[in-house]
Amino acid sequence: MFPAAASAFLVSLALQPLVIAVLRRRGVLDNPSQRSSHTVATVRGGGVAVVAGLLAGSVTLGASSTALALLAGTLLAGAVGLVEDLRGVPVLARLLLLIGAALPVALLAGNRLHAAAGVLVLLYVVAVVNATNFMDGINGISAAQGLAGGAAFAVMGHVLDEPVLAGFAAAVAAATLAFAPYNVPRARVFLGDCGSYALGAALAGLSVLTWVAGAPLEAAVAPLMLYLADTGSTLLRRYRNGEVWHQPHRTHVYQRLTDLGWSHTRVSGLVLALISLCSLLGAASAGSVPLRVAGDLGLAAVLSGYLALPRLLRERRLTA
Repeated sequence: MFPAAASAFLVSLALQPLVIAVLRRRGVLDNPSQRSSHTVATVRGGGVAVVAGLLAGSVTLGASSTALALLAGTLLAGAVGLVEDLRGVPVLARLLLLIGAALPVALLAGNRLHAAAGVLVLLYVVAVVNATNFMDGINGISAAQGLAGGAAFAVMGHVLDEPVLAGFAAAVAAATLAFAPYNVPRARVFLGDCGSYALGAALAGLSVLTWVAGAPLEAAVAPLMLYLADTGSTLLRRYRNGEVWHQPHRTHVYQRLTDLGWSHTRVSGLVLALISLCSLLGAASAGSVPLRVAGDLGLAAVLSGYLALPRLLRERRLTA
């Protein structure tokens, strides 16, 4: 686990200044828009260094089917995102390409379990990749997801005696930790679609294969539930309002919190804490039935509280 994490951290940290310089020269900038939470043009595509770090970490894990599936899905998703960062990809083409990126993990899960499971996994991985992309909108939030989620899956991989899962997860945590100094509190670079797609694919793959390895479903999904809950509730609300789901907007919970005056660092810190708490509550599913029920109820309470937080803060401000 340590060699993978160390390699990922050092490569990601060392390459980031070079990546920033190259992308700046090419004019790959994220200009402020209606959806943006930033006010100045900022280099996007820092995920290239993060993906390079994950590749370096993966080299230490050998060529098992698990390692190859995780790495292939991550690299393919990152490649789709890089093309999107550089020149753009039509929505339908992007969806089809991301389905292709999800195939390695889906095929492995289907082979080890059942073909039907592979189909469900395919949909799940694509959903997580898109949720991670939608949530990558403020400084530090993706670093928080990668660090907390990667650490949670590393622990689960160690407990399950799955060194490849533990090592790859540790590499995810380390590579995103190395990205953090360039993005928090002042952003010199954004992950871009390359980074958010790759991070989503890596975490989704870890989630699926942790479950396949024997972890309870709640434990395998809990590190990703906050992102899925925020994205799912936002898309449902936009659908009910007759809005086009893929058009720019500022109605995610994390965006509404920044609109209420919270700093990027404060919101990302909250996300880091809540993802860590969700992971702990999910781990309770490995215990007795009463403990599992308590963990599930606690997980539901944490997510409900997070989703309701902007409304509660707004109401408190109005009555103050």
